[in-house]
Amino acid sequence: MKDTTNLLGTVGTGSRARGHELLTTHGISPTHGFLAGSAVHLPPEFARWERIAVELPYLLTSGRLRGIADGLPPLDVEALDDVGQQRRAHLLLSFMAGAYRCAESTGARIPSGIAVPWNRIARRLGRPAATTYASVVLENWTVEDDGPFEPERLRSQILLTGSDDECWLYRIAAVAEQRGARTLRAVSRLFQDLPEDDPGPVREHLHELQESLRAASVILRRLPERCAPARLDGRVACFLAEWTGVSPPPVGSRGAPAVSPLQSPFLQTADAALGIAHIAECRRTIRAQRSLMPPAPRRLIEVVEGSLHLRAFVRRHSRDAGLRQGYNGCVDALAGLRAVQSRLARSYLPDGEGAVDDQANDPGGRLQALAELMRAATREAVL
Repeated sequence: MKDTTNLLGTVGTGSRARGHELLTTHGISPTHGFLAGSAVHLPPEFARWERIAVELPYLLTSGRLRGIADGLPPLDVEALDDVGQQRRAHLLLSFMAGAYRCAESTGARIPSGIAVPWNRIARRLGRPAATTYASVVLENWTVEDDGPFEPERLRSQILLTGSDDECWLYRIAAVAEQRGARTLRAVSRLFQDLPEDDPGPVREHLHELQESLRAASVILRRLPERCAPARLDGRVACFLAEWTGVSPPPVGSRGAPAVSPLQSPFLQTADAALGIAHIAECRRTIRAQRSLMPPAPRRLIEVVEGSLHLRAFVRRHSRDAGLRQGYNGCVDALAGLRAVQSRLARSYLPDGEGAVDDQANDPGGRLQALAELMRAATREAVL
């Protein structure tokens, strides 16, 4: 993976077309963002992993998963040189580990046949050995052809329970990320045009950013259409909420769900681009969740956070009402997206049986509280 920082530093003198080069050079699709789903399968020596992952719903229901997982040998993953195969291995091991924890007690230790290769492949990918948003959402989808990218046309590669509700949950999240690709495009163009000190193109990019955020909110609101909280298997909620990994949870993430929308690359990119000033608790959580991302989005967000001075640009051109309106429209759209996240967190994640004050046992309440704090900070960013 090439270093995002180096190329981002050169975009000030480029043409608009180079914004797309900036994205594609680093594996960031102009149309799909950081989504990396594929139908890649592992070599024959890993066929047992493929079979177990596909059969997880049956193995969980039948109670056979523990015996099979405990008997797995720690396969050598060093021969997996293709990044697509490495991501596939990480995906399979993530779901196998999560399923094992769901099948056993909360403190169940992941068997070495999963833990050892998972740790090794995670190091090669520059990621923690943990079940995260990247594995469950960004890398866990396929689509049959080049038609419209809609949740009805997607298929999840691996499922914990095999239910339609679980599949719809992952598909909705993946489509929200695809809608967020326009956020990444807008940010790449802002990097090009801000140095020109011309508000005209910046207004256009802010419009694209706003539309992207609103489109993601529209998709997320569709989650209850085919995934009702009452129908969603409790094992899925626990799988999303409970930390599952060989790596320890990052400092600052206590109580936050392990598979969290706070790990969404386009969402953190928008937050950084708009220069939202969060309180210390939220900043710690944002950085902890960012540490769970793959390297490419981590680097991009850090560069945006440190180098894209959009808010200062809008203030400097304070007499341009259209520019200020465009910026504030983006702020409003981001606050609206936070509001949607807050409602979904409360509805879909476990609530610790009413233990609202115990944040570690109430991931739904914890994520809702964080989303509300972030929403408040976002709304205060209006100029």
